[in-house]
Amino acid sequence: MLNQKSPRVLLVVFSIAVLILSPIFILILPVGVVETIYFDRKNILLLVPRANFYLMAGTMTLIIAILLLLSWRRSVSTYIIAFLLLAGSGTAAHYSSLSYTAIQDGGLVLKKFHTVNDYPWSSIAEVVYEYDPNTSGSYIFKTTDGEAITIEENAQFGPAEQRKIYRAVTGQGITLIEREKNTE
Repeated sequence: MLNQKSPRVLLVVFSIAVLILSPIFILILPVGVVETIYFDRKNILLLVPRANFYLMAGTMTLIIAILLLLSWRRSVSTYIIAFLLLAGSGTAAHYSSLSYTAIQDGGLVLKKFHTVNDYPWSSIAEVVYEYDPNTSGSYIFKTTDGEAITIEENAQFGPAEQRKIYRAVTGQGITLIEREKNTE
């Protein structure tokens, strides 16, 4: 009996390990899943929205809560609560893979959970690239219906991707305006 590890200790140690490793999962899993599932050669750029990272953080928080709950007490009621938390964690993990923004050769695709908005280049009236020399810029795609879609630059926007976006936009005859952000 003295040489065996207590289940309580094992669960607490495992929850601490999950807590330490969770930032890696939170940062890598949403990008990896979206890049894998929604990969298409037509994509110029595939962006993962912040909501996916928040949902993955919620997933990891629920997993840690399950482990701590089971280390505290193991009874029928805690097993039921742990199962419900596990179902919520799985649902949050699933939803963290459903949203993305794609800039493609044929236009823009905005998917938010179960809603897909497809904007072919023919429905885009103009593109405005606003930049600030000290920070990253943003692309504002204005549709013919007057809707404005703003996409903030991040680390995925390299020079090659920017050139592809410029070529795709100007190749379709869409007006491209570059201007410095108004900081006032």
